[in-house]
Amino acid sequence: MGSFPPSRGGFCPLLLFSCFAFIVSKGKDLFMAKCEVCGNEYDKVMEITWEGEKHVFDSFECAIKALAPKCEHCGVTIIGHGVESDSSFFCCAHCAHEEGVTAAVDRA
Repeated sequence: MGSFPPSRGGFCPLLLFSCFAFIVSKGKDLFMAKCEVCGNEYDKVMEITWEGEKHVFDSFECAIKALAPKCEHCGVTIIGHGVESDSSFFCCAHCAHEEGVTAAVDRA
């Protein structure tokens, strides 16, 4: 019965790569990525594609900071549904009304 992974005369390329990867990364995970907001290197990042561009974040907090819209009236970061009118974003109908959007209503 053969060995796994297949070896050639006692030489295992996968084992050699693993040893090399450990030496090069000095014990760090070779496949760590860097959060584009805070710069943290993390092995469990999330990749989000937004309007065709890929973004890498280490937390929802950083993803929200980079991608969530801001209310046109009060400036709060909109994490929930919010209100959108003519490509303007508002956190609620009240803020939309304050900016002249009379048809805005909060979702029930």
